Parts: sequence; structure tokens; C-alpha cells
Amino acid sequence: MKTTLPLNFAPMDEATSRSMLKWHYPPPYEQYSATSTDAEAVLSYLMNLANRFYAIRDANTQLVGFCSFGANAQVPGGDYTDRATLDIGLGLQPELTGKGLGLMVVQATLAFAQQQWAPPHFRMTVAAFNTRAIRVYERAGFRTTYRFLSSGPAPQRFIQMVAHQPDSAASHTGAT
Repeated sequence: MKTTLPLNFAPMDEATSRSMLKWHYPPPYEQYSATSTDAEAVLSYLMNLANRFYAIRDANTQLVGFCSFGANAQVPGGDYTDRATLDIGLGLQPELTGKGLGLMVVQATLAFAQQQWAPPHFRMTVAAFNTRAIRVYERAGFRTTYRFLSSGPAPQRFIQMVAHQPDSAASHTGAT
């Protein structure tokens, strides 16, 4: 699948949500695969506009990935005391990972978020093992600000990264 610019963002719809439930990532990224047995609850959550999930599509309307903004992009145990910073969650379609698209998608997502909410800073929380994503986020201007062990039944190491407003990312996006 060839991804073409610009990338467009639209609130999550049912068809997109259902297709995302079928995504399966190879090791060591399998934790990002959809595993819920309650598909209807997940669909309802993804499509609830208050949760701010967006589909990311290319110029040919092909699904590239998704992004989310706010509390649902946070991981329990992290430091989220700076309320002015916008949290961003991001995922690429499994067959598009590792193909050099990450920076373009991150930059377009930052530009979209800047256009929608104009926060002074952006924060991404990423699993510490995911060095591929960490490198992309660093190239997009993010810097590590906090490391922590998530709370919950299966604690995992995470890194929080913060960036200031994007620079020239606006040329990569279109909102729909």
C-alpha cells in the first residue's frame, strides 16, 4: 500500500473502528493488537466523540492509522500534572509500520492537533521497549521528560516525551 499526502483526519466511524479491531501486530509489538472480547464496547468507546479518536487517511482515502487526544492517550502511573500539555496517542496500521511513514504521520498529527486545540506542548507516552517509535518521536522534536512503571495488573516501563508546537508540519495535513 502506497501512502500519499495529504493525510486527512476524521472522527472515528464504525467501519474504521471495526477494521482496527482486526489489526494484529508481530512480536514484539503484539501488545498493540486488538484483543478485547467485547467488541461492541470497544466500538462504542472509539466512536464516542468525547474520547477524541480520529482515523488518519491518505489522499486516496486509505486508512493509515489512528490518533487520540487527551486522557485516553495517558497510561496509569504517568505524570500528567501539566494540564496545558495535550496528550496524543497514535497507531499505524500493522502493515505500514517500519516503512518510514512514522515521522510524516506524527508531524501531520501534531499539525492537526495544533489546528484543533492550539496547546503550548504535546506529550506522548510510549512503551520503553518501542525504540522504533521513540526514535520517530525524537526526530519530530519530542524529548524524554519522565520514565515510569505503569500501575495495574501487568506493570510495564513507559517513557513520557514532550514537544513544543510543531514547526512546518502544517503542510502535511488536511482536516475533514
